[in-house]
Amino acid sequence: MQQLIKREKLDLNLYKEMEGKNYIIKPNGNIIYSLGPDFYYEYVSKYPYYQIVRTFYPDNLLENKSYCLDLVDFGKTIHYDEKGKLSVIDEDKKFGKIKLDFILKFMEKKGLINLKTGKGAFNFKTGNISYRLTFSDLGINNGRKYWVVTDPSSVFIENSHSRFPYKDQNWYIDGETGQVYTEEEFINRNKSPKTTTFQGKTYTEEEWKAFEQEQWEKYQANKNHKSFWDKLFG
Repeated sequence: MQQLIKREKLDLNLYKEMEGKNYIIKPNGNIIYSLGPDFYYEYVSKYPYYQIVRTFYPDNLLENKSYCLDLVDFGKTIHYDEKGKLSVIDEDKKFGKIKLDFILKFMEKKGLINLKTGKGAFNFKTGNISYRLTFSDLGINNGRKYWVVTDPSSVFIENSHSRFPYKDQNWYIDGETGQVYTEEEFINRNKSPKTTTFQGKTYTEEEWKAFEQEQWEKYQANKNHKSFWDKLFG
């Protein structure tokens, strides 16, 4: 099946078309926005509004072809070794329960992209993608992986003396549960308040102290209350 894939070759006419431009629009509506001696990036202007990255050998035959949303590869990545042997990697296997559709809908809610039109995904003035997206374990050795969605330079820094007083807005999304954290929430996610469970009910530290006080007062009240027999024989 893999050998039926027709191997692509670099179209040298692209270099003439790209002269003096930040991007070129192909007849199918896709946009070539970065072109080098042995690679080019193509933006696909339909859902999920992704990029195709191609690299080539010196003889202009295809070396790698991958599909990605910014820095996240998905779908099937293909690779030819120097002898022309083809291998295919299923990039989707690395994802947990949270897939690209969930992430894209989240990005739309945050105003980073319009999923009907694609508006916001590609910046025609700079030739760049207008957001940043990664998927990794973030160096955390607990087996958990996270999506990180970034709205670059979107947060104003008050009382800053910088000539460009803005910073990125980051959201961290658990790859299994879909739990969304701001940067501060993510840093403090394991600093949860101390809890105590008693007879199936969980108490916060303050609730447990109040419960203990209440039980102590009840104990003291019962201890000081003499029954009929205590009064008769006490």
